[in-house]
Amino acid sequence: MYRRFGVRVPPLGDGWVSVRCFSGRHDDRHPSARVHLSSGGFRCFTCHARGGALDALELLGVTDRNEAARIAVEYGIL
Repeated sequence: MYRRFGVRVPPLGDGWVSVRCFSGRHDDRHPSARVHLSSGGFRCFTCHARGGALDALELLGVTDRNEAARIAVEYGIL
């Protein structure tokens, strides 16, 4: 799901992986956030942004909550 919106995610299993923060709250030149590939959850250790798949999709530009839920279901997260 994250890859679809341009987040560079390493090709590792379905657990936690390190990524650059996509919250827009700070300039991230190195990975400071973690995303969980099977649940869609995320947390940034610099700006403290965190949440689930629907929160992540909102930060990535999906403003319609129903569309976000549809995308999350499409990727098997919800």
